[in-house]
Amino acid sequence: MSRFLLAWELGGALGHLATLRELATLLLERRHDVALALSDCDLADQFFPGLEVQTAPIHRPLRGVIAQPSTYADVLGNAGWNAIETLGPLCSAWRDLFNHSGAEVVVGNFAPTALLAAQGMDLRSVVFGTGFHSPPDISPLPDMCPWRDNYADRLLITERQVLATTNRQLASQGVEELERITELYRRADASLLTTFLEMDHYPDRVGGEYVGPWGELPGNAPVWPKGSGPRVFAYLKPIEALPYLLQHVHQVGWPTLVYAPGAKESAAPLARPTIHVVDRPLDMKRVAATCNFAVLNAGHNATLRILLAGKPALVLPTTGEQQLVAQRVERTGSGLAVHPNHPAAAVACLNRLASDHSYADAASRFATRYESIDLADLREQTADRLEEIAIRNE
Repeated sequence: MSRFLLAWELGGALGHLATLRELATLLLERRHDVALALSDCDLADQFFPGLEVQTAPIHRPLRGVIAQPSTYADVLGNAGWNAIETLGPLCSAWRDLFNHSGAEVVVGNFAPTALLAAQGMDLRSVVFGTGFHSPPDISPLPDMCPWRDNYADRLLITERQVLATTNRQLASQGVEELERITELYRRADASLLTTFLEMDHYPDRVGGEYVGPWGELPGNAPVWPKGSGPRVFAYLKPIEALPYLLQHVHQVGWPTLVYAPGAKESAAPLARPTIHVVDRPLDMKRVAATCNFAVLNAGHNATLRILLAGKPALVLPTTGEQQLVAQRVERTGSGLAVHPNHPAAAVACLNRLASDHSYADAASRFATRYESIDLADLREQTADRLEEIAIRNE
């Protein structure tokens, strides 16, 4: 029996909690001890009843934030890695948490500071998340949003600043410096990627260890409105194109189910007999099985589950991470990507998705490539892998 600490630091989606809940359940079934450190504990009782949960040390900047991160170094800089005055106390807090928890293995889901803090300690560390959470060991880091107006060398300057701060922190922990920021991820005992190669944010990665999608949220059964034409599932945050898309599907009479967390107030007035708007999570497996195509912000989990059901997608990414997912969707031929603030282009792409069957054919081929994979078996293999890592620490 081993002691695992499951950590979540960055990101705000429920998918992080759902992923860790699935992993915690599996480890508990194998009679391991599990504790958690979460950046947001509001739903801890709902997701992890009876388990030890602590609040993860996170950086809440008041100023100096890069409003639109374009590289992974920008993300780390916003998380406190741009100055030793912030990174040092964060790492100290993580190390205190590790010691207090008695953890033998730290499993981080988008928890880069936890991984950094673990360096030099007598415990194992595992990165567990999508490809974005474990960038390949390259420098300079790729620009996720090349259309943004970053002044010359800004991205490289930020990367160098983050690397310098990281190395100062590692020196304080008595650990060898890095040549590149992403070298840190090679020092983890494993990077388990909760995706498949075709939907890896970094598709040119060499030697990725893919464990399939995790974190399926429970939800309500979809109730489709009446209408004629393709069934459209829309899962969107507030974006400029949203009301235009809903107005269009209303005009053509397509039965449309809208899950709009945080956007129900703006979307609800557009509800019609052919458009249902909900703000409670839906059963994505049943949604994917019964829709004809989806309109998404390109969140990784939702997008992958739609494609695994053989359905195409129109994606409107709002972040750099989602932009990388959108590129993967287009690369498979299973959908189209458009800027979320270009309503006319979004409507045009929606019509194209409905009329051009090549996208549905490509999505069907994508699903066929993975239909023989047993996700339950992948989960058991993942647990086996974690147990092997834990044994090394005994």
